[in-house]
Amino acid sequence: MANKKHKQATNKNSKRKITKFILYASIIVFLVSSLFLLLSIIFNENLVMSEIFLLLAGAVFYLPSSLIVAYRYKMVKVIDKIVIPLFVVGALFFSAKWVFSAAQLYLDKEAYDQRNFKIAKGIPSEITYDGSKNVPDYIDTITIDDTEIKVSHLYIVEKDFNKRLRNKPLKIKYLPISKYAISVEKYQWKKWSQ
Repeated sequence: MANKKHKQATNKNSKRKITKFILYASIIVFLVSSLFLLLSIIFNENLVMSEIFLLLAGAVFYLPSSLIVAYRYKMVKVIDKIVIPLFVVGALFFSAKWVFSAAQLYLDKEAYDQRNFKIAKGIPSEITYDGSKNVPDYIDTITIDDTEIKVSHLYIVEKDFNKRLRNKPLKIKYLPISKYAISVEKYQWKKWSQ
């Protein structure tokens, strides 16, 4: 009987330790994520650094959060056994994607500092939108000559784009590795003259 009570007490202590660890880990993750967001705001003038810190904030927040959710919820129901692992896999995927994008931007830092941009000129063959229902749609990517360029960070609203730039030739300056747009403007075709 005493051995059974000792096992139960040890089990409760072990659960408390794990719960405290998760609580402290959550606080640390929240603080680190907040620090990255703050750094993103501080480096707002430098597109590359701002985006790197913003992507890292997302990765730092979602990855541990998903693992904490997986630990905290007992997967008793069948739906839990499907939804929670999908949530964890999705968070792992997006965290990895954000870290990969941050690494690409870091590799583009020198090109950004030296203003060494690539230029795409032409009429877009494809434009993708973020697909939000409750807010205006923002343009996510613009494809010119089979080069997909990310423009979501420029916050170009679909309605404004359609008024001013739809079906018109564009000149897009972008970073060579990450393909993040620096500027999007209307391009004037120069006529050849003799």
